[in-house]
Amino acid sequence: MNTFLKAVTFLSAVIAVAHGVTCRQCPVGVLGICLFGSDVTCDNATQSCYSGEAQFNATGSLTLHTRGCLDSDLCGKTLTGTILETGRRNKRDDRRRLPALRGFEHPQEKMSDATQPKVELFVKAGSDGQSIGNCPFSQRLFMVLWLKGVTFDVTTVDMKRKPDILKDLAPGAQPPFLLYGGEVKTDTNKIEEFLEDSLCPPKYPRLAARNPESNTAGMDVFSKFSAYVKNSNPQANENLEKGLLKALKKLDDFLGSPLPDEIDENSADEVTSSSRPFLDGQGLTLSDCNLLPKLHIVKVVCLKYRKFSIPQYLTNLWRYLNAAYAREEFASTCPIDDEIHIAYSCVAKALK
Repeated sequence: MNTFLKAVTFLSAVIAVAHGVTCRQCPVGVLGICLFGSDVTCDNATQSCYSGEAQFNATGSLTLHTRGCLDSDLCGKTLTGTILETGRRNKRDDRRRLPALRGFEHPQEKMSDATQPKVELFVKAGSDGQSIGNCPFSQRLFMVLWLKGVTFDVTTVDMKRKPDILKDLAPGAQPPFLLYGGEVKTDTNKIEEFLEDSLCPPKYPRLAARNPESNTAGMDVFSKFSAYVKNSNPQANENLEKGLLKALKKLDDFLGSPLPDEIDENSADEVTSSSRPFLDGQGLTLSDCNLLPKLHIVKVVCLKYRKFSIPQYLTNLWRYLNAAYAREEFASTCPIDDEIHIAYSCVAKALK
C-alpha cells in the first residue's frame, strides 16, 4: 500500500541568478504554509531559486510545496520520487527518521515550534530496518497523532540490531513508544490516554468515541483470526473459519445498526439501518485507530495464507473498510502487504 508516499513534483518559477544567490528554502509546505522554512545560499553557479509542487498518486486533494536551490537546467521538468521513504539514518542508534508530519485533518491549527513540545513516535521498523513494519499498535498511535493535527516525527527502530535508542530512552521496551517534550512513555493504552488529555480542545480535537459500544465493536475479530491462521489441523479449519466469519458478521451488524444520535425520536419514520462510514459516526475516532490496523492484517493474512477473503455480502463492513482506505491517516500508515506477509510467515501454519 503506502501509495501516499509516492509523489510527482512539478518544478517551476526558476529564476536565473548569479553564483551565491540566497533562496528561501521550504522542505515541506502545506496549504501554502511553509512548515520548516529557512534561508540558504546556493552552492554553485548553475543553481537558481525554484518552487515546486508535489502531487500524490493516492489523492488529488492534497499537494505539498517545496522551495530552495536547484540546477537551472531542471527548470520546467517533472520529477518522480518519494516523500516519507527518504529519511535520514543515524548510525549511533540505528533508527530511521521520517520527516516531520502535520495532521492535515485540521490545517487551521497552527502552532509555533516555540510553544509546541517536541513529539516523536518510535515505531517498529520493517524487514529492511528502515521502512514501517507490521505493528498494529504502532499504526494505532501514528493515526492518533495524525488525526490530532500535531506536528510530530516518526522514527522506525530496527529491533534486529538492538539499537542504543532503546537503552537510552526506553530500556526493556518494545516499539511503539513516545517522546513528548523530553518525557518517554511506553504503554500504548497510556500513551493514547495521555495524547487525548494533553492534545485537547480547543486547539486539538477530541477523538474519543461518544458511544461506548463503538469501543468494543469487533473486539473478538482478531482473536478468532489468530486461532484460524495458527491452526495446522485441517479437520479444525472449517469450524475456526466459521468462528471468524461469525465475529466479522457481528461487526457488520453493528456497523449497519443506527447509533442513538442517528435516531430522531420526533420523527414518524423508523430508522432501522445506518450508512455511517466509521464505528462511531462520520469521523475517525480512537476506536477506529484500534480496530482498523487489525482488520487490515486480517484481510491481508487470510488472503495470503488461507485463500480466504472477507465476504462481499458483509456490505456494512466493506463500506467501513473502503471509507478507511480513502483516508490518508489510515492508508498512509499501513505497512506494505509484504511486511505483513513476512511477519506472519512463521505464525500462519500450513494445514497438514
